[in-house]
Amino acid sequence: MDALLQRYAAACDYPGVLDEAAVERALAEYLRAIKAMQTGVQRIRGATDVINARPGRSVARDAAWLAWNSEFAIRTCCTHANRLAKDTRGASVAQIADDGAVAEAARKAWHELDGRWDLSAFSIPYICAPNSPEIAKWARPVFDAFCAGAWLVFWGDDVLYWVAKPTLHTEMGSFGRRLHCETGPALISDRYHLYFIHGVRVPESVVMSPITLDQIKRERNSEVSRILIERYGWVRYLDDIGAVAQHQRHNERDAQDEAMYLMSSDGSRRFVVTDPSTGRRYALGVPREVKTCQDAQNWITHGLDARAVHRS
Repeated sequence: MDALLQRYAAACDYPGVLDEAAVERALAEYLRAIKAMQTGVQRIRGATDVINARPGRSVARDAAWLAWNSEFAIRTCCTHANRLAKDTRGASVAQIADDGAVAEAARKAWHELDGRWDLSAFSIPYICAPNSPEIAKWARPVFDAFCAGAWLVFWGDDVLYWVAKPTLHTEMGSFGRRLHCETGPALISDRYHLYFIHGVRVPESVVMSPITLDQIKRERNSEVSRILIERYGWVRYLDDIGAVAQHQRHNERDAQDEAMYLMSSDGSRRFVVTDPSTGRRYALGVPREVKTCQDAQNWITHGLDARAVHRS
Protein backbone atom coordinates (compact mmCIF):
# COMPACT_ATOMS: atom_id res chain seq x y z
CA MET A 1 0.00 0.00 0.00
CA ASP A 2 2.89 2.37 0.70
CA ALA A 3 3.93 2.37 -2.96
CA LEU A 4 0.34 3.08 -4.02
CA LEU A 5 0.13 5.98 -1.59
CA GLN A 6 3.33 7.45 -2.95
CA ARG A 7 1.92 7.29 -6.50
CA TYR A 8 -1.36 8.80 -5.31
CA ALA A 9 0.41 11.63 -3.45
CA ALA A 10 2.43 12.49 -6.55
CA ALA A 11 -0.73 12.38 -8.69
CA CYS A 12 -2.45 14.86 -6.34
CA ASP A 13 0.17 17.50 -7.15
CA TYR A 14 -1.56 18.99 -10.22
CA PRO A 15 -0.97 19.06 -13.11
CA GLY A 16 1.73 16.40 -12.85
CA VAL A 17 2.38 14.12 -15.78
CA LEU A 18 0.00 13.58 -18.70
CA ASP A 19 0.13 10.38 -20.73
CA GLU A 20 -2.97 10.65 -22.89
CA ALA A 21 -2.64 7.18 -24.38
CA ALA A 22 -2.28 5.60 -20.94
CA VAL A 23 -5.35 7.47 -19.68
CA GLU A 24 -7.50 6.24 -22.54
CA ARG A 25 -6.28 2.64 -22.21
CA ALA A 26 -7.08 2.69 -18.50
CA LEU A 27 -10.53 4.23 -18.93
CA ALA A 28 -11.38 1.77 -21.71
CA GLU A 29 -10.41 -1.07 -19.35
CA TYR A 30 -12.63 0.50 -16.67
CA LEU A 31 -15.61 0.57 -19.04
CA ARG A 32 -15.10 -3.09 -19.88
CA ALA A 33 -14.77 -4.01 -16.21
CA ILE A 34 -18.13 -2.51 -15.28
CA LYS A 35 -19.77 -3.68 -18.53
CA ALA A 36 -20.74 -0.11 -19.37
CA MET A 37 -22.92 0.86 -22.31
CA GLN A 38 -20.30 3.44 -23.24
CA THR A 39 -17.60 1.99 -25.47
CA GLY A 40 -15.62 5.07 -26.45
CA VAL A 41 -13.22 7.30 -24.52
CA GLN A 42 -12.57 10.88 -25.59
CA ARG A 43 -10.65 13.79 -24.10
CA ILE A 44 -12.33 17.20 -23.80
CA ARG A 45 -9.88 19.69 -25.22
CA GLY A 46 -11.59 23.06 -25.04
CA ALA A 47 -14.50 25.15 -23.80
CA THR A 48 -16.11 24.98 -27.23
CA ASP A 49 -16.19 21.17 -27.33
CA VAL A 50 -19.77 19.95 -27.62
CA ILE A 51 -20.47 16.95 -25.46
CA ASN A 52 -23.60 15.00 -24.71
CA ALA A 53 -22.67 14.39 -21.09
CA ARG A 54 -25.40 13.09 -18.89
CA PRO A 55 -25.34 10.17 -16.45
CA GLY A 56 -25.88 6.86 -18.22
CA ARG A 57 -27.28 3.68 -16.70
CA SER A 58 -23.83 2.46 -15.69
CA VAL A 59 -23.52 5.36 -13.26
CA ALA A 60 -25.81 3.55 -10.83
CA ARG A 61 -23.22 0.80 -10.62
CA ASP A 62 -20.49 3.38 -9.99
CA ALA A 63 -22.60 5.08 -7.33
CA ALA A 64 -22.81 1.82 -5.41
CA TRP A 65 -19.03 1.57 -5.41
CA LEU A 66 -18.73 5.23 -4.48
CA ALA A 67 -20.82 4.57 -1.38
CA TRP A 68 -18.09 2.14 -0.31
CA ASN A 69 -15.52 4.88 -0.93
CA SER A 70 -16.58 6.93 2.08
CA GLU A 71 -15.29 7.59 5.58
CA PHE A 72 -13.69 4.17 6.03
CA ALA A 73 -11.71 4.43 2.81
CA ILE A 74 -10.62 7.99 3.41
CA ARG A 75 -9.64 7.38 7.04
CA THR A 76 -7.71 4.28 6.07
CA CYS A 77 -5.86 6.22 3.40
CA CYS A 78 -5.04 9.10 5.75
CA THR A 79 -3.83 6.71 8.47
CA HIS A 80 -1.45 4.98 6.10
CA ALA A 81 -0.36 8.29 4.56
CA ASN A 82 0.48 9.75 7.97
CA ARG A 83 2.36 6.62 9.00
CA LEU A 84 4.29 6.55 5.75
CA ALA A 85 5.17 10.22 6.00
CA LYS A 86 6.43 9.68 9.55
CA ASP A 87 8.42 6.56 8.68
CA THR A 88 9.99 7.78 5.45
CA ARG A 89 9.72 11.55 5.85
CA GLY A 90 8.91 11.50 2.15
CA ALA A 91 8.13 15.04 1.04
CA SER A 92 5.63 14.01 -1.61
CA VAL A 93 3.52 11.98 0.80
CA ALA A 94 3.85 14.52 3.58
CA GLN A 95 2.31 17.09 1.24
CA ILE A 96 -0.69 14.93 0.38
CA ALA A 97 -3.00 16.84 2.74
CA ASP A 98 -2.18 20.23 1.21
CA ASP A 99 -2.25 18.92 -2.35
CA GLY A 100 -5.48 17.08 -1.65
CA ALA A 101 -7.10 20.21 -0.20
CA VAL A 102 -6.19 22.20 -3.29
CA ALA A 103 -7.44 19.41 -5.53
CA GLU A 104 -10.71 19.32 -3.58
CA ALA A 105 -11.16 23.08 -3.97
CA ALA A 106 -10.58 22.72 -7.70
CA ARG A 107 -13.07 19.84 -7.90
CA LYS A 108 -15.78 21.77 -6.04
CA ALA A 109 -15.32 24.80 -8.27
CA TRP A 110 -15.59 22.65 -11.38
CA HIS A 111 -18.64 20.80 -10.06
CA GLU A 112 -20.48 24.11 -9.80
CA LEU A 113 -20.07 24.37 -13.57
CA ASP A 114 -20.59 20.93 -15.05
CA GLY A 115 -18.35 18.38 -13.35
CA ARG A 116 -19.45 14.79 -12.92
CA TRP A 117 -16.93 12.34 -11.41
CA ASP A 118 -13.61 13.18 -9.77
CA LEU A 119 -11.04 10.43 -10.33
CA SER A 120 -9.05 11.35 -7.23
CA ALA A 121 -12.01 10.11 -5.16
CA PHE A 122 -12.62 7.03 -7.31
CA SER A 123 -8.98 6.02 -6.92
CA ILE A 124 -9.15 5.58 -3.15
CA PRO A 125 -10.88 2.14 -3.07
CA TYR A 126 -7.96 0.58 -4.95
CA ILE A 127 -5.45 2.05 -2.47
CA CYS A 128 -7.41 0.68 0.46
CA ALA A 129 -8.19 -2.75 -0.97
CA PRO A 130 -5.69 -3.53 -3.75
CA ASN A 131 -5.97 -7.28 -3.11
CA SER A 132 -9.74 -7.44 -3.51
CA PRO A 133 -10.44 -8.80 -7.02
CA GLU A 134 -13.96 -7.37 -7.11
CA ILE A 135 -12.74 -3.85 -6.31
CA ALA A 136 -9.42 -3.96 -8.15
CA LYS A 137 -10.95 -4.97 -11.49
CA TRP A 138 -12.60 -1.55 -11.84
CA ALA A 139 -10.69 0.60 -9.32
CA ARG A 140 -7.19 -0.17 -10.59
CA PRO A 141 -7.91 1.25 -14.09
CA VAL A 142 -9.40 4.36 -12.47
CA PHE A 143 -6.31 4.72 -10.26
CA ASP A 144 -4.05 4.26 -13.31
CA ALA A 145 -6.01 6.86 -15.30
CA PHE A 146 -5.71 9.37 -12.44
CA CYS A 147 -1.97 8.77 -12.09
CA ALA A 148 -1.58 9.16 -15.88
CA GLY A 149 -3.13 12.62 -15.82
CA ALA A 150 -6.95 12.34 -15.93
CA TRP A 151 -8.90 14.60 -13.60
CA LEU A 152 -12.65 14.36 -14.22
CA VAL A 153 -14.94 12.25 -16.38
CA PHE A 154 -18.33 12.94 -17.93
CA TRP A 155 -20.79 10.21 -18.83
CA GLY A 156 -22.23 10.45 -22.33
CA ASP A 157 -24.65 8.03 -23.98
CA ASP A 158 -21.91 6.31 -25.98
CA VAL A 159 -18.68 7.95 -24.84
CA LEU A 160 -16.87 8.49 -21.55
CA TYR A 161 -15.37 11.98 -21.78
CA TRP A 162 -12.39 12.97 -19.67
CA VAL A 163 -10.59 16.16 -18.70
CA ALA A 164 -6.87 16.40 -18.00
CA LYS A 165 -5.68 17.76 -14.67
CA PRO A 166 -5.48 21.55 -14.53
CA THR A 167 -2.52 23.80 -13.97
CA LEU A 168 -2.90 25.46 -10.58
CA HIS A 169 -1.47 28.65 -9.11
CA THR A 170 -1.31 28.54 -5.32
CA GLU A 171 0.09 30.34 -2.29
CA MET A 172 1.62 28.85 0.85
CA GLY A 173 1.36 30.07 4.43
CA SER A 174 0.31 29.12 7.95
CA PHE A 175 -3.06 28.19 6.43
CA GLY A 176 -1.39 25.53 4.26
CA ARG A 177 -1.72 25.69 0.48
CA ARG A 178 -4.60 27.32 -1.36
CA LEU A 179 -5.57 28.50 -4.83
CA HIS A 180 -4.49 32.08 -5.52
CA CYS A 181 -3.50 34.28 -8.44
CA GLU A 182 -3.82 38.08 -8.65
CA THR A 183 -2.93 38.42 -12.33
CA GLY A 184 -4.96 35.69 -14.04
CA PRO A 185 -6.79 32.40 -13.52
CA ALA A 186 -5.64 30.26 -10.62
CA LEU A 187 -7.00 27.14 -12.30
CA ILE A 188 -6.26 26.62 -15.99
CA SER A 189 -7.91 23.58 -17.55
CA ASP A 190 -8.83 22.27 -20.97
CA ARG A 191 -12.38 23.46 -20.53
CA TYR A 192 -12.53 26.39 -18.11
CA HIS A 193 -10.30 28.92 -16.41
CA LEU A 194 -11.32 29.68 -12.81
CA TYR A 195 -10.22 32.60 -10.65
CA PHE A 196 -9.29 32.49 -6.96
CA ILE A 197 -7.96 35.08 -4.52
CA HIS A 198 -6.59 33.66 -1.25
CA GLY A 199 -8.58 30.46 -1.74
CA VAL A 200 -11.89 32.20 -2.49
CA ARG A 201 -13.39 31.67 -5.93
CA VAL A 202 -14.23 35.00 -7.55
CA PRO A 203 -15.66 36.13 -10.90
CA GLU A 204 -13.16 36.78 -13.69
CA SER A 205 -13.84 40.52 -13.49
CA VAL A 206 -12.48 40.69 -9.93
CA VAL A 207 -9.03 39.72 -11.20
CA MET A 208 -8.98 40.96 -14.78
CA SER A 209 -10.89 44.27 -14.60
CA PRO A 210 -10.72 47.43 -12.45
CA ILE A 211 -12.92 47.19 -9.35
CA THR A 212 -15.74 49.72 -9.07
CA LEU A 213 -17.58 51.01 -6.02
CA ASP A 214 -20.89 49.91 -7.54
CA GLN A 215 -19.52 46.39 -7.99
CA ILE A 216 -18.62 46.27 -4.29
CA LYS A 217 -22.08 47.50 -3.27
CA ARG A 218 -23.81 44.85 -5.42
CA GLU A 219 -21.77 41.91 -4.09
CA ARG A 220 -23.72 39.77 -1.63
CA ASN A 221 -21.05 37.20 -0.82
CA SER A 222 -19.14 38.52 2.23
CA GLU A 223 -15.84 36.81 1.33
CA VAL A 224 -15.92 38.08 -2.25
CA SER A 225 -16.93 41.55 -1.00
CA ARG A 226 -13.90 41.60 1.32
CA ILE A 227 -11.61 40.70 -1.58
CA LEU A 228 -13.19 43.36 -3.80
CA ILE A 229 -12.52 46.02 -1.14
CA GLU A 230 -8.95 44.83 -0.63
CA ARG A 231 -8.27 45.11 -4.36
CA TYR A 232 -10.06 48.46 -4.56
CA GLY A 233 -8.04 49.69 -1.56
CA TRP A 234 -9.40 50.10 1.96
CA VAL A 235 -8.36 53.74 2.32
CA ARG A 236 -9.85 54.64 -1.05
CA TYR A 237 -13.01 52.70 -0.18
CA LEU A 238 -13.45 54.46 3.17
CA ASP A 239 -13.02 57.83 1.47
CA ASP A 240 -15.42 57.03 -1.39
CA ILE A 241 -18.25 55.78 0.82
CA GLY A 242 -17.90 58.79 3.11
CA ALA A 243 -17.12 56.70 6.19
CA VAL A 244 -16.97 58.63 9.47
CA ALA A 245 -14.19 57.92 11.96
CA GLN A 246 -15.33 56.72 15.39
CA HIS A 247 -12.10 58.00 16.94
CA GLN A 248 -9.14 59.95 15.60
CA ARG A 249 -6.01 61.66 16.87
CA HIS A 250 -2.61 63.01 15.92
CA ASN A 251 0.06 60.77 17.41
CA GLU A 252 2.79 63.29 18.19
CA ARG A 253 5.35 60.69 19.25
CA ASP A 254 5.19 58.94 15.87
CA ALA A 255 4.21 62.14 14.00
CA GLN A 256 1.29 60.42 12.31
CA ASP A 257 -2.46 60.92 12.00
CA GLU A 258 -4.60 57.98 13.10
CA ALA A 259 -8.30 57.18 12.80
CA MET A 260 -10.57 54.29 13.78
CA TYR A 261 -13.47 53.36 11.49
CA LEU A 262 -16.43 51.10 12.23
CA MET A 263 -17.89 49.33 9.18
CA SER A 264 -21.68 49.43 9.45
CA SER A 265 -22.02 46.57 6.95
CA ASP A 266 -20.45 43.87 9.13
CA GLY A 267 -19.25 45.52 12.36
CA SER A 268 -15.56 45.12 11.51
CA ARG A 269 -13.06 47.87 12.32
CA ARG A 270 -10.26 49.52 10.33
CA PHE A 271 -7.37 51.47 11.83
CA VAL A 272 -6.11 54.07 9.33
CA VAL A 273 -2.59 55.39 9.75
CA THR A 274 -0.83 58.11 7.73
CA ASP A 275 2.86 57.48 7.16
CA PRO A 276 4.62 60.82 8.01
CA SER A 277 7.54 60.17 5.64
CA THR A 278 5.53 59.34 2.51
CA GLY A 279 2.05 60.69 3.25
CA ARG A 280 0.56 57.34 2.27
CA ARG A 281 -2.38 56.04 4.28
CA TYR A 282 -2.79 52.43 5.35
CA ALA A 283 -5.92 50.68 6.62
CA LEU A 284 -5.26 47.83 9.04
CA GLY A 285 -7.87 45.36 10.19
CA VAL A 286 -8.20 45.16 13.99
CA PRO A 287 -10.43 43.13 16.33
CA ARG A 288 -13.93 44.41 17.00
CA GLU A 289 -13.19 45.11 20.66
CA VAL A 290 -10.54 47.66 19.61
CA LYS A 291 -12.36 50.99 19.79
CA THR A 292 -9.71 53.74 19.99
CA CYS A 293 -6.48 54.55 18.21
CA GLN A 294 -4.52 53.80 21.36
CA ASP A 295 -6.27 50.43 21.69
CA ALA A 296 -5.18 49.70 18.12
CA GLN A 297 -1.56 50.63 18.83
CA ASN A 298 -1.58 48.40 21.92
CA TRP A 299 -3.01 45.52 19.92
CA ILE A 300 -0.50 45.94 17.07
CA THR A 301 2.49 46.09 19.46
CA HIS A 302 1.17 43.35 21.78
CA GLY A 303 0.81 45.84 24.63
CA LEU A 304 4.29 47.36 24.41
CA ASP A 305 2.96 50.67 23.10
CA ALA A 306 1.02 51.20 26.33
CA ARG A 307 4.35 51.82 28.09
CA ALA A 308 5.32 54.61 25.70
CA VAL A 309 4.54 58.26 26.38
CA HIS A 310 2.09 59.88 23.93
CA ARG A 311 0.96 63.48 23.66
CA SER A 312 -2.21 63.33 21.63
